[in-house]
Parts: sequence; C-alpha cells; structure tokens
Amino acid sequence: MASIYIERLHQLEPQQLQTMVRDVAENLEQEYQLRFKFDGDDIQFRRSGARGELRALSDKVIISMELSMLFRPLAGSIHRAIEQRLDQLLD
Repeated sequence: MASIYIERLHQLEPQQLQTMVRDVAENLEQEYQLRFKFDGDDIQFRRSGARGELRALSDKVIISMELSMLFRPLAGSIHRAIEQRLDQLLD
C-alpha cells in the first residue's frame, strides 16, 4: 500500500471551510472517480484501490489516503495534484 498525507494550515471561516471541503470532494470525485460521504465537516472517500479521508479542523485541513499496489506508481502524481488543488482553494 502507498500512503498520501497532506496537511495545510488555514484561516478560513467555518462557511468558507465548508465550501472548500465540498470543492475538494467534488474535485476528487471528478478527477479520480472517488465516491464520498460526509461525516460532519469531514469526508470519507473511496474507490476500488483507494480510500481515505479529508479532515476539516478549525485551523488546518488534513487529507490522508491509502492506495493499493495498482495505484502505487501513480502515488506521486496523485499527491502533487491534490496538493496543487488544495493550495489553490486555500489561497
């Protein structure tokens, strides 16, 4: 299994944070065909070969994913793409 862990600090208001979390969820769904469900302000997501969560805390956002061996060669590019999108949304 390959792991992805991304943590970013933010200063968003609760409503802005909720909007950003929805944007990330929709982006993950479109880009990687991940299914997601909300768990409060957090998101649980999965697809065949990948699962993870996005935790939206008052001062930071944490994305963690586990990728199967099938996706291991793509872990670096997936990590960079998620980082770039998250950084755009937090800017």
